[in-house]
Amino acid sequence: MKSLFSLKLARYSNSLLHTWIILFSLYGTLMVLSASMNSASTIESLMGVAIRQLLFLGLGSLIMIKISQWMNFKLLKKWVFILSIIMIGVLCLPLLFAPVGGAQAWIRFPGGLSLQPSEFAKVLVVLLFALYGGDVQRKDISFWTVLKWPILFTMIFVFIVLVFQSDLGSAVILFALGWMSMMMLSGPTMKWVKLWMFVFTLLGLALIVYLLTPGGIAFLSSLPIPRYMLNRFIDMLNPVERRYDSSYQLFNSLIAFSKGELWGIGLGQSIQKLGYLPVATSDYILAVIVEETGIVGFMIVFVSYVSMMIMLLIHALKIKYEKYKLILFGNVMFLMLHFILNVGGVSAAIPLTGVPLLMISAGGSSQLAIMMMFGFSQAAIHQDALERRKTSHENHLRQSKILKTSDTLLDNHAA
Repeated sequence: MKSLFSLKLARYSNSLLHTWIILFSLYGTLMVLSASMNSASTIESLMGVAIRQLLFLGLGSLIMIKISQWMNFKLLKKWVFILSIIMIGVLCLPLLFAPVGGAQAWIRFPGGLSLQPSEFAKVLVVLLFALYGGDVQRKDISFWTVLKWPILFTMIFVFIVLVFQSDLGSAVILFALGWMSMMMLSGPTMKWVKLWMFVFTLLGLALIVYLLTPGGIAFLSSLPIPRYMLNRFIDMLNPVERRYDSSYQLFNSLIAFSKGELWGIGLGQSIQKLGYLPVATSDYILAVIVEETGIVGFMIVFVSYVSMMIMLLIHALKIKYEKYKLILFGNVMFLMLHFILNVGGVSAAIPLTGVPLLMISAGGSSQLAIMMMFGFSQAAIHQDALERRKTSHENHLRQSKILKTSDTLLDNHAA
């Protein structure tokens, strides 16, 4: 019987991946603490930052462990529809609170705590496609019959987050997670769908490249989109022109990158965090990391992300059941999309989206969400191993029974 108080991962989970996640998150806590050091900070305020980050890390770790131990994917499939309905309501709750930075994406609680429900909607999108679309082998069932609910719920999530919450970054990730999950499905109903999706993906990438050109910016200017979103495209093309206005943080982020060189100017020594990067602990945490620890600090982040994704992919390629593969691939996409959008945004390679650098940026919602995603991945690894061993054991018993029957027949024949 599983102990309610056990802090061990499920038996067949990846302990190396678990250790890497914890160590990387601790590195993130250290960098958030460093980015919080300024002329207004005190020992008490810094201790508060550290305690807050460690509490979210501890809670996230506990959630990850318990999901790996207790997750029942068959039961979850029965409840995922209801959970999606509830998520629609939860995504609307931030509309009751004042916007921050142009986005109305947070539920605020007393004591300064807040919750960003779109972070958990990302996890739910991965689960929807994995549970509804995984391991469907029937050839007489249509694509729409299999995936109508994952597609509809994902589109509703994207609409609420983009239109009502004005959170472009989260909307992009929600859509991309759903789209890429469909691309990963390999059932008989997906063959022709994947061909068209591949074509649309190429067209979409071409459109994105066009939107990052002056002509594309002019086209966007003609559309009824919020001004702050349009400014992010304009500032990406020329961060210097509006360096005292809309591109203030982006311009100072590039200065931080230029200062870091190989080893950085020293932990806690960042100048740009002293008012030049007002959100240094969240959106622009990477700029502080590079300024203080240089290219070496960036490589720690890069290598950690790549290592975690490789470990997940190795398991995904070995796993037998498609629903488990999709959860692991979804986790990889979860990490990859956040990394690309955050790093690209703060380095002016793409427009800033406000997407956090997972396990590094300050923010309890993103930390808890990625820990949940890792928990589902660990549960998938564990349960696939259990099912494979069960199948192997049944096959062994079947073969033993056949051999015993053969021996009995031979003995009777000899007699």
